[in-house]
Amino acid sequence: VRYRDETEAEAILRDAIERTADEPVLYYALSLSLIRQKRMPEARQAVVGALRLAPDEPSYRELLRLMDESPGRATP
Repeated sequence: VRYRDETEAEAILRDAIERTADEPVLYYALSLSLIRQKRMPEARQAVVGALRLAPDEPSYRELLRLMDESPGRATP
């Protein structure tokens, strides 16, 4: 589902994470929403959360690698 308003998508994802904190895909989806909002430090935190729960997931590792190598690097 693609939301026109990323803040709505973010709110839904944060609510889902609050209820089900052990689902890495929720953190990954949140990171993508935050990237679309250009909130890179928060997006990086979210993908790191996904990796903590699923350290062997290649798409999560790849997203983090791309974020860390981007010119406007997202590290806090």
